Amino acid sequence: MKYSHILTENKFDFIAVDFRNHGQSSLSLPISAGFYEKLDLISVLKWAKREWKQVHILSTSMGSYATIYALADIDDQYQPNSVILESFGVDIKIGTRDTLAFLYKFPFLLSSLITSYAHLRSPHMFVRDLRQDLKKIKIPLLVAHGDKDRIYSSLTIQLILRKILPSETQYITINGVGHSELWRNKKFQEVLFKFLM
Repeated sequence: MKYSHILTENKFDFIAVDFRNHGQSSLSLPISAGFYEKLDLISVLKWAKREWKQVHILSTSMGSYATIYALADIDDQYQPNSVILESFGVDIKIGTRDTLAFLYKFPFLLSSLITSYAHLRSPHMFVRDLRQDLKKIKIPLLVAHGDKDRIYSSLTIQLILRKILPSETQYITINGVGHSELWRNKKFQEVLFKFLM
């Protein structure tokens, strides 16, 4: 939702898909994180492609996993025109553990145990190899991180992605910005709107 006012002020229509619990605003743990979010996103894409000529996806952090998962499986006719992946990593297990440890200040051992439990409860998302899914994506991509992101290192992610993604993929690292904080940054907003035009 943090992007809604920035996008609408710049004449973009905006739809938010709530990935917290399969479209339900509750804090209960999803039983199979990833699979139902993928279906939600595919449904939204099918509807949006009927309504608008241009459809772009802007996904942040964990939402990027569901986005990549969906785009690897969706028919070409429903593919968006482009995708922005902000503050995401390639390994969801490490990302989940580090989110709990660094953002929520859980002890590292507890973060690892919770991640292992989530892995058991949410096998669709946690066993999926995002590298294989990323290889299937052929649309324009913008990969964005802040250099102060304590969850995902932009340098490490870029080294991995440059071996997988098409050469025309754009990468940007914004100085002084942490995890999922790019929306506030004017430089990132400029890059974002240039990419979307």
